[in-house]
Amino acid sequence: MSAKTITIEQADSILRITLNRPAKRNALNQELVGALIDAFDTARDASEVRVVVLTGEGSTFSAGADLAALKKLQSASREDNEYDSSLLAKLFTTICRHPKIVIARVNGHAVAGGCGLVAAADFAIAADTAKLGFTEVKIGFVPAIVSTILVGRLRGAD
Repeated sequence: MSAKTITIEQADSILRITLNRPAKRNALNQELVGALIDAFDTARDASEVRVVVLTGEGSTFSAGADLAALKKLQSASREDNEYDSSLLAKLFTTICRHPKIVIARVNGHAVAGGCGLVAAADFAIAADTAKLGFTEVKIGFVPAIVSTILVGRLRGAD
């Protein structure tokens, strides 16, 4: 296993989860997504936690999917691709339906899946230099996974 993909700090009732892949612009891979799901599940069960703050280490909140991991998925089985997509969908749903207040502290660019993390949070506070966008459309991807979260919120379902 590589270095920790997230760091977790707690101060009183606030739990801070930091994406910790700054050399990869906090790009999302299966290890990071799994660690985030585990951290949010732990926060859900911690009675002393009232607020979860999600941020990124370094100058980028998150660049979205790790392109190297996506490239590997091109030659992977259908089942592997479905698992990868379902894991990301589980992360967005976990954040969106979290019983604690979730604040995205956007310290830099949040694009593609990174913007999805922001969209799933209850509140977002962004640095003046932050840029947000679903830039995956520029390379032919549809932001389909996060769209289900956004549409549900627009309808008032979540």
